[in-house]
Amino acid sequence: MTAISSPKTEISELSNSFKIISHNDVRKKHTSLCLWIKTGSVREPATNNGIAHLLEHSLFGQYSKNQRSRVYEEIKNNDLKIRAFTTVENTAFFIEHIKTTDIQKCVELLWRIFSAEYLTSQSVKDAKSDIQKELISLSKDTDNKLFQALNSASFPNQTHAMPIAGSWETVSKIHLEDLLKFQEKEYLASNSFLCASGNIHHQNLEEYAEKWFSSLTLKSYSQSAPPNWSGGLKSVSIDEENSKLAFSLPFEIKKPCDFYYFWLVAFFLSFDHRFAFSSALKNRLRDIIDLLIYPEFFNQIGRMHIYIKTANPITLDTIEIIKQELNLFAQDKIEDLFSELNEIEINKAINAVKLKDSRVEQLAMSVSAYGIIPSNILIPQWTQNVQSKIKDLMSELNNHHPPAVAYTKTSKKFRNKQ
Repeated sequence: MTAISSPKTEISELSNSFKIISHNDVRKKHTSLCLWIKTGSVREPATNNGIAHLLEHSLFGQYSKNQRSRVYEEIKNNDLKIRAFTTVENTAFFIEHIKTTDIQKCVELLWRIFSAEYLTSQSVKDAKSDIQKELISLSKDTDNKLFQALNSASFPNQTHAMPIAGSWETVSKIHLEDLLKFQEKEYLASNSFLCASGNIHHQNLEEYAEKWFSSLTLKSYSQSAPPNWSGGLKSVSIDEENSKLAFSLPFEIKKPCDFYYFWLVAFFLSFDHRFAFSSALKNRLRDIIDLLIYPEFFNQIGRMHIYIKTANPITLDTIEIIKQELNLFAQDKIEDLFSELNEIEINKAINAVKLKDSRVEQLAMSVSAYGIIPSNILIPQWTQNVQSKIKDLMSELNNHHPPAVAYTKTSKKFRNKQ
């Protein structure tokens, strides 16, 4: 009987500081690849807002009816599943469900995307056409309007507040030369890595990366300045009957394990129990349709979001009720809730958000944000120390910074139609 090796995660680095991360599991039939670049809209000048997102779209090359780039030919001919995204701080490209025999070819394809080989005036034109449709869709999305207002309240006049897709005014003025300069400045070996999960041997992945990505010269990459939290109140007019509110408090990630602690804070706030914050809020604010509480993580700051959709108009009293209930929960009710919970419920909450080496996006995110693989992040255990930590975090959320709040108001035009 042949012994099957246990899954193994490894990290190595080329001489130019480009990293290679792999999670090898020979029991899997396929492999997923991720090319991760630590750059996003936070790195943009305001005049070129949307350039990181436009570059991500343009790097795949042209796909007009008369001519397609090699990326699209590879996708079509090899039945590849390829996707990409741009966030405030990162850009990523994925090829998933790859046969072992096709891994080298897919690493080469990611290199050709990364190196802007397919970036042409036609690819920029095609990408702008897609982004224009995306911007039209976003303009009708009331949640997008709400959170854009929240970003403005949280980080006024800072790059963290700029929309990832930009505006049509800024995107339409970006030219091929601008994209090439941004790519040359931001797509560096020192802030990029290749990540794989599945049936992949690390040595093979390292050899493929060496063949293509070792040609990058070692250049230093300056870190973005941490955003300054402001807090404040913003309202936005919408054409929708129900009202929405986003209430946010900032927090600092000091250790990788804090990722789990802040999810635990969200769990305690959301828990369906008479002592929970969410229950008290529903009792005081009638006609709540949706109530979501969750953290959002940036590299240098995080936010705890309380999102409410309600049939009633949002007022200043609504916001004051949230503040009061948060304060009451942190001071008095959290102790009562601790006594009602048990280790099984806590473990369920952790398992729901647990980062896994086997998931290529989570593997890449963990290395990017914390510098370590998910399996090396300490998981909180339900002890007295955890209870003390949660209380401290609740105190920090409540006492150190003013909240950022955004809420919607039904437009007069919409009310008149009704």
